[in-house]
Amino acid sequence: MTVSGWLCLAGTEIARLDAEAIAAHSLGVTRSQILAHPEWEIGCSAAAMLEQRALGVPLAYVVGYKEFYARRFSITPDVLVPRPETETLVEAAIPFCNPDARCLDVGTGSGIIAITLALECPRSVWAADDVTREAISIAAANGRALKAPVEFVLADGLSVFAPHSLDVIVSNPPYIDPGDSRLGDDVRRWEPGVALFSEGGTAFIERIVAGARTVLKPSGVLVLEFGDGQGDFIRALLPGVDILRDLSGKERVAVARF
Repeated sequence: MTVSGWLCLAGTEIARLDAEAIAAHSLGVTRSQILAHPEWEIGCSAAAMLEQRALGVPLAYVVGYKEFYARRFSITPDVLVPRPETETLVEAAIPFCNPDARCLDVGTGSGIIAITLALECPRSVWAADDVTREAISIAAANGRALKAPVEFVLADGLSVFAPHSLDVIVSNPPYIDPGDSRLGDDVRRWEPGVALFSEGGTAFIERIVAGARTVLKPSGVLVLEFGDGQGDFIRALLPGVDILRDLSGKERVAVARF
């Protein structure tokens, strides 16, 4: 089937964008090249990927990667699909990642936060942890591919870090209540629950804040992503916290100085 015929099969605009991405991935070219060459032939592998996408599998899992902060990261169903709102966390953290600052990304997943900040702030010192070996393996592979100097550690939260040893902690923690009806079925079905859910949506956040009080140096900084509607909880937990909104205008990132 040609590219033009392939794209005609897509119904909605979103489906067409997915079809373009899958076609480009299957041929090893860019989206713009796909659009410029409607006569190119699309192979059977693309059809299988489009079938997966039609079942609700996130596009990042279908093609095996996702762009974040202008870099490409390998993504598998063992880690969350990166979201644009997490770039708000990165922007908030950059001013604190000073030369020789010791920094940690808690619950790193695919490594997007730690790797991005290590590359944007090359003189800071970065480690990142996760509770699953699968996530650490993916994050480490992304770190090698992007030549990011990050040490990846298998650990649960802040449990292995010494008191007063860190200058900056960042995290996009599990902040969704398992019973939250607003969560899309595609996310609930396909993305890893360990990275999505915590009791009440706040249990893991409370753990990180409690650990940060011990592990951060005096004047250390915690930069934390949180969920829609959790702003008042964050203010009560961290008096004096600065709260930033994401590009959609929702309260999304907390910056707390200890």
